[in-house]
Amino acid sequence: MLIDDVLLVIVSFLSQKDALELSRTAWGIHSIAMRQVNPKLKKLSVTMSRGDLDPMDVFEVLARLSNLQTLEISDATCPEEEQRPRSQRSRLPVVASITRLDLHRWRDVPGLKLSPVQLSITITGTCKPSFWEPLFVNLTRLRVLELSLLDLFLEHSGEVTLVQWTENILCFLRPARIACLKIQENTISSRLDETSLQIAMEPERLHSLPRLVAESLPSMELFAVGLDDLGMNLKRTHWTRIHVNGDNQRVVEVIDPTTEFLV
Repeated sequence: MLIDDVLLVIVSFLSQKDALELSRTAWGIHSIAMRQVNPKLKKLSVTMSRGDLDPMDVFEVLARLSNLQTLEISDATCPEEEQRPRSQRSRLPVVASITRLDLHRWRDVPGLKLSPVQLSITITGTCKPSFWEPLFVNLTRLRVLELSLLDLFLEHSGEVTLVQWTENILCFLRPARIACLKIQENTISSRLDETSLQIAMEPERLHSLPRLVAESLPSMELFAVGLDDLGMNLKRTHWTRIHVNGDNQRVVEVIDPTTEFLV
């Protein structure tokens, strides 16, 4: 009886919220909770692990959240935790109202049918072409892309190389009309020393990278590449603005690294 009373309180509370956060501890009530949330919900944050129920049991309700603008999905799977088999239904429904999508270590990214205006992804490793190709074909509305990279190493040498990774991904970005791109390497591992950080940025190639981006992606207006070493060292973040001059030539200019995104 006590459990029923608790659920009634939760349901009553959820029906009034315009922002909701569900953690892996919430799955005992998720079936009821997700069906009782405020249909005018604007922001939904979900944290789950691969051992949880099929996420589509939760996300199917998204179709009726016509006012949802921001969706955050985090994968809390521990390395030793048994992973749930990939769902045959791993396709998030299309929600036209969503403008921002944040994905943190989410392995089912290629299955997305959503097309947000702004997409933020935190990923581990290099990610093969099979990861990117189906993703960008579906993202027809995408204009702002933020990529946060964890444990990025060059396969053959074992060195961190942020610039080379950025160069390699450009060909996959061409189908999308991205106006703002930010690529950031999270160098919080104790394995990385100051020398490794310098290798990661490769100053000579870094200098030519914005021009390469401008030539590869005609829609690009704002580009940033840098390192997040928890020291907030802005010298390791390079912002550039790309625009067309009077001679119809694309110009790259360095701007303040503290500049915020356009969206």
